[in-house]
Amino acid sequence: MMLQRQQNGNNNNNIVNNNNSSNMENQNMNGPADMRAVSAYLSINPQCKKAMQEYLCTGNINENSVRYEHIREYLTICSSIPNLRDLKNICVKKLCQNLNKRNMFEIFDLADEFDLCEVSAKCANEIVDSIERAILFPKFLGLSIAQMEALVRSPMCKNKLCLRDALYQWWQCDSDKRSDAYNDLKHTIESNLFPVPKKQCEDRSYLVTFSLQKIKNHVCPEAKVVDVQYGKEYSANLKKNIEMDHGFAACCLQQDVSEPPYVFLSGGVQKSSRKMLEYDVIMNKWRVCSQMKNPRSFHAMEAVEDRVYVFGGSNGNRNISQISEFNRKRNSWSVVGKLKWSVHSAMSIVHGDFVFLFGGKNENGDCVSVIQMFDSKTKMVEIVGYLPVECSGGRCVTVGNSIYILSEQGHCIKYCVDKNESTMLANQPEARRKFGVYLQGTEIHVTGGVDSQRNSSCYDLKYSIGSDVWAEVPHTGSKGQEISDQCFVMIPRDIQYIPFNLP
Repeated sequence: MMLQRQQNGNNNNNIVNNNNSSNMENQNMNGPADMRAVSAYLSINPQCKKAMQEYLCTGNINENSVRYEHIREYLTICSSIPNLRDLKNICVKKLCQNLNKRNMFEIFDLADEFDLCEVSAKCANEIVDSIERAILFPKFLGLSIAQMEALVRSPMCKNKLCLRDALYQWWQCDSDKRSDAYNDLKHTIESNLFPVPKKQCEDRSYLVTFSLQKIKNHVCPEAKVVDVQYGKEYSANLKKNIEMDHGFAACCLQQDVSEPPYVFLSGGVQKSSRKMLEYDVIMNKWRVCSQMKNPRSFHAMEAVEDRVYVFGGSNGNRNISQISEFNRKRNSWSVVGKLKWSVHSAMSIVHGDFVFLFGGKNENGDCVSVIQMFDSKTKMVEIVGYLPVECSGGRCVTVGNSIYILSEQGHCIKYCVDKNESTMLANQPEARRKFGVYLQGTEIHVTGGVDSQRNSSCYDLKYSIGSDVWAEVPHTGSKGQEISDQCFVMIPRDIQYIPFNLP
């Protein structure tokens, strides 16, 4: 290969003009770059020196003489002497040919140091492809910002959901210097995970119901997932070493279908009374969060925008009036207000920026009819009215500006938000406790639950909003059971994924 070199006066002094290998060593050096070039030249073996002499004199170089183990020395020379393009191209080719999972970090560093874009892209693909293993290496946490940007740009990123968790760990290793890069790259990765905006696709909604099961000497949660559109039920896989007690609450933090969902479980009557657990649905990982300010059971928990709120509940001796706010990013709690009426077992739902709490039980265990509204912007609570009957437990669903309230006493009540009016509808065919609820079109489905004798039902209930009529329907899955709490998870339609890593 012939090279057309254009050297400046100073560079001419640094080029070997004959076959005497001492010429390059004895030249007067004009800077650190020249010194590095000479140092690199001196470090290579005699055969490589001979190839370099021939190349610098004639412009020809034998590709086979450029050995992989001396690539760094060759690249150092290329970075110090202009227009050695042929040699640099050979180095790039050799690096790509020798790239594998054992040396991908080593080659990635060379590509970053000498600005080899093609090599950097191939290394990024290799690392992302094996990210589950790569994140275990200390070298991963030491990647530069430019290298991490290359990983995120990799087309492999779209198929590697755990890259978001890897990015988080990389940021945590040097949060002061990497915060700006992390905030930019995090959103890029999330866009790769959920590439279609909500307005461009019809999202899929999944009802996640939680119940309790006893395993050996502890009680742990189990979950089922219902595809709301088709009413199909799946069994979820949860860790068997997670302990929760009766009276825990659940909610999902997800501002939009394009955002990753996080499911939270909190509280209970005994060991878990102040516990807060986070489940990253996409990463299939659990995290123990900071404990709640107060022990709570049979409380309400709802998510508004990027905050999680807990309302009311009991600590065993008395009801809790404090409203606590959880900041997921800071993993911290703060008390932001108080309920006007301290209750536990209230029915709750989010409507816009407001959280509504319907009914509940006072400290004497009596049901109440109060309607309390929490403004997430101002953190203010007010009593906006009263239901036609006292009730507690149960679930709510939102249909436009109306909230349908299904109590454990068998009531069905419609609350009109804009008019602040409550209307009694047809009662449920039977009073169930600990059931789940979801909306399918214009029909409200009641799934699972038990009667007053804790007997499970073998059928579900369906309420037609238009005709105000209830009907019995086959259960969506296995036999109904007590449902401690529920939440909804949204997944874009083009993402082939079911919550809790189900097949």
